[in-house]
Amino acid sequence: ARKDDQVSSLIWGHSGLLPTAAVKNATPPEIAYTSFEEESQAASANGGWTLTGTTGGWNSAVGFAQTGLKGFNLSTQRFVEKTGLSGSYLVGFWYKGGKVTILKGSTPEVESPTSTGWAWFEFKVVMAGETLKLAGNASTVYIDEARVHPIDALMSTYSYDAARKLLISIADPSGIPMTYEYDHVQRLKTVFDVNRHVQQALEYQYKIGGAALNSVKTHDVLISGVANHAAAIALLDADVRPVFAYLDGLGRPIQTVAVKESAGTNDMVNYQT
Repeated sequence: ARKDDQVSSLIWGHSGLLPTAAVKNATPPEIAYTSFEEESQAASANGGWTLTGTTGGWNSAVGFAQTGLKGFNLSTQRFVEKTGLSGSYLVGFWYKGGKVTILKGSTPEVESPTSTGWAWFEFKVVMAGETLKLAGNASTVYIDEARVHPIDALMSTYSYDAARKLLISIADPSGIPMTYEYDHVQRLKTVFDVNRHVQQALEYQYKIGGAALNSVKTHDVLISGVANHAAAIALLDADVRPVFAYLDGLGRPIQTVAVKESAGTNDMVNYQT
């Protein structure tokens, strides 16, 4: 697509059903992105990257994915590759368990620092038609959120629970993700930052019949290190900003209460008519 003479491109995943990346100022042949959600080595399943080497590598266990539901065990036997690039590009990815080398063809260009926990690495490469390749240095190396685009482009990415068609994470052009958790009826429950600390927690209360009101309670967390939904909704006073929205039986807003938001720390009430 073109808007105000700026090219915009989308990468589609999950059999072309869900957009996984939106890129400003780049054409489709110039970009690639995968969060390794589809268990296939083909470029069509990895947003333009091709996975080579030994088969397997996907891991959905807790702690092995930085975005989405799965990370990829790069190890020393698997490679992530992109062909057909010429010009200046920015390569970025999350990795852990060792270090990752960026190669142009068979020539190493740069090596990331060693990291035991998840770390973001990005580097500018100038390509002249060589194959761009990512390689690990140990059997323990995992990678996620691998992206490449022209140096003057901006990429935002999206990862999903494809079975439920739910958005799991969004990563900004700097590669920093926000992660989303849902309740048993697929309502947004918790929003986590890059460190998997809670930024926002939501509570839903619906009453059937009677005079009681339905409500959605939003807790904006103002401190760091809150690990889960239960801990977030238990916060009080200066640690949290609660906003309660009350709804009628058809889900229409009746009243919003921002708790202790006035200059005198009184509740601020807004009525909808």
